[in-house]
Amino acid sequence: MRIIYEAPDGKKFYNEADCADYERDVVNRVNQIMSALPPKPKLDGGFAFFQHDVEVARKARLELLKMALEYASHKKSIESSIDNESLHPSWVGQIIAEMDMPALRRAWYRFECMKKYREYSQPYYAYPQ
Repeated sequence: MRIIYEAPDGKKFYNEADCADYERDVVNRVNQIMSALPPKPKLDGGFAFFQHDVEVARKARLELLKMALEYASHKKSIESSIDNESLHPSWVGQIIAEMDMPALRRAWYRFECMKKYREYSQPYYAYPQ
């Protein structure tokens, strides 16, 4: 039976060193970037939102995208999102979801819930159809 090592974000590894590297290089870095934002607000749903400081949230978004760019195989969409913050965040969200980095995925989900740096309870309310 193989021993499985689990990173704080739930990703599993068969090798302890790989797990430690991932925790250091990905989890801790994502946590450091996202520490600029307050914890995810508890919203009652609907169209209630939390307004973030635009400059702080913009900087965190940019740092997260730059980090994703380092690991992504589809760099064009991430580069486009860096250059044009009005692009729908789901463009990058799908690429990040395919990267198998739960910490990065959860962090980006917060930006999928934002429009004009107003954070809603879920992306539906930020981008209603």
